[in-house]
Amino acid sequence: MSTPIAFERAFANALQQLAAPASGQPDRAALAALRRGLGRQPGETIEPYRVILTLPGARPARWQEDACFLVAGLFAWHLRPWHGPADGPTNLGASLRRHADQKPGDGPERRFVALLNADREDLPVHLRHVVGLLRTSETTIDYAQLLRDVQAWSAETRHVQRAWSRAFWRQSTAANALAASADAPAS
Repeated sequence: MSTPIAFERAFANALQQLAAPASGQPDRAALAALRRGLGRQPGETIEPYRVILTLPGARPARWQEDACFLVAGLFAWHLRPWHGPADGPTNLGASLRRHADQKPGDGPERRFVALLNADREDLPVHLRHVVGLLRTSETTIDYAQLLRDVQAWSAETRHVQRAWSRAFWRQSTAANALAASADAPAS
């Protein structure tokens, strides 16, 4: 999995400035405009573009606009960005694993499998469902990595889906092994 490049980090930082600017007052109008784009096709509502295309230092290229539209709406809906290495692995699979560890059950895994199997056209719907789950546990998301991954979603190698799978199931296996060793009787 490739790590976010300068544009994705700059875009995520610019979104963060809308939510927590130096002035201390979030730009509620801009965040509301971004949320209005959720569940809509890019261009169906124009308010998000006004915000996205005027973010300081993070103007997307034309080919990036649709991914930015989606990620910006998800950010405005779930204002829990990843802040750095202390939060651990950064892709959406890792975020969903942290959620599943807090809220046991098969719901997160079912949603995750549906997301991994989604084609590009259905990706926004599945991402909204998963981010909705993450909202319930206030689990953080690395929006820069998410933007990078959304842009590469349709890659033939499916490297994004494979990386998310590794982060979700490998962490689960490691956590289960640790729990099993803690429950094992001392010899």
